[in-house]
Amino acid sequence: MKTTSNTFKKNLLATLGAVLLLVGITSCEADKADPKPLAFETGPVVFLPLGGVIESFGIVIDDLGSKPIEEYGIVYVIDSIEIAKDPLITDKKVVFTEPAKVGGVRQEVKIGYPVGTTCISCRAYAKFKDGTVQYAEKGQKMIF
Repeated sequence: MKTTSNTFKKNLLATLGAVLLLVGITSCEADKADPKPLAFETGPVVFLPLGGVIESFGIVIDDLGSKPIEEYGIVYVIDSIEIAKDPLITDKKVVFTEPAKVGGVRQEVKIGYPVGTTCISCRAYAKFKDGTVQYAEKGQKMIF
């Protein structure tokens, strides 16, 4: 009878070990799933009424996603000809100081642009703690 009891205990421990291993593997696979992306768009750009100065940039965040955000803001290019490319993080940027949150976020600035400028191109960006950068699908181009 004692042998049957020992065999039962060994089988029970083996089964319990297999279940714990399976749970551990399953939880690791869940961590490898694709992260939920940040859903955001470039918001309004406000100019001073007399022109020549950008007063603020805006971003609208619909969903913060699942990746930790290191910084976010607007990248922009000011030129005397129409800009064909979308600005990148290597261009000029305005880093927003307010923590990222769902809804509209606005950053006040005072960026002057020279007389004769004909195009300002901007778009929202987010830089994540893992070093990757995501841009809003659509930016804004203002042609004067």
